[in-house]
Amino acid sequence: MDKVFILSILHRHGQDLYASRTYEGAHAALANYCRENWCDQCIVEDMPPEDSELIEAYFDSTPDESWDIDQLDVGA
Repeated sequence: MDKVFILSILHRHGQDLYASRTYEGAHAALANYCRENWCDQCIVEDMPPEDSELIEAYFDSTPDESWDIDQLDVGA
């Protein structure tokens, strides 16, 4: 049975969904979301270089947003 990882990001404009074959891929998509939405007033050089640290810093500073990664089994 194959697995699919669904990343869900809730934000003030609604919800974004991403699908990946691996947890790492979903986690990387989450880090990319954080990079793309890093606040305009923030200094880019202050952005943590590691994905996990970046995700934690981003969501600590945006408490009205949240995320979750769910694993789904697919197949015959």
